[in-house]
Amino acid sequence: LNGKLLASMNSDWSKTNLVISADRLDISAMTNDQSITGRLTGSGVYDFSGDRLSDLENTLTGRSTFSISEGSIDVRPIKELARTIDSLRGKTSRITNWPDKQPFKNMSAQHLFQGGTLKGHILNAKIENLRLTAAGGFNIFQESLDYEITAMFERGTNGTFTVSDQLAGIRWPLKCQGNFDESPADLCFGQNGAIEELVANLVRQELKRKGNKKLDQLIEEKVPEGLQDLTRDLLKDLFR
Repeated sequence: LNGKLLASMNSDWSKTNLVISADRLDISAMTNDQSITGRLTGSGVYDFSGDRLSDLENTLTGRSTFSISEGSIDVRPIKELARTIDSLRGKTSRITNWPDKQPFKNMSAQHLFQGGTLKGHILNAKIENLRLTAAGGFNIFQESLDYEITAMFERGTNGTFTVSDQLAGIRWPLKCQGNFDESPADLCFGQNGAIEELVANLVRQELKRKGNKKLDQLIEEKVPEGLQDLTRDLLKDLFR
């Protein structure tokens, strides 16, 4: 695996404790799924009751913290969502020109099981300037998953996933639902109602930006220089 994987387990008839740690494991060597690649380092502590797989599905709890370095991630779902948003707002974003697999230097993440595998998972991840939050679960026997994912891009140019200021700082909603063997492009899609809300927020943001620009212009033209900052603060608080 081109890395180290350590595991220890303590168990009695009613409860099992599992501790796992990984050091620079090559993800590509562990799975045929290439939706995310890189070197995995991290650790996790898990507990579950019973001795059957169904018990694991219903009782698993635990927390893991990990990082992935020098990797890539399949961004086709985000690109498809960007195309939908672009068509609704009548503008073209640079996201649609991204490669299907976007390289990154480092990803950091935390994952939480809260009573089984079927639901209650929480994942928080940061890939350079892209933040991802996921909530949901998976079914071991049906080999299926169901997650709601939110993506948000940070403003600025530090990071691989740079977007315009109009698209930064806004929650991008995705639904990922289907079978384990499906690709992210088939599993994940935009949530219609949430997309409409996102576009409405973009429009309001753009109108506010244009309004602030016009307000600044009027203040510079009509208000004495010594009072411009005070007037600007008062009016922007009023029309916020």
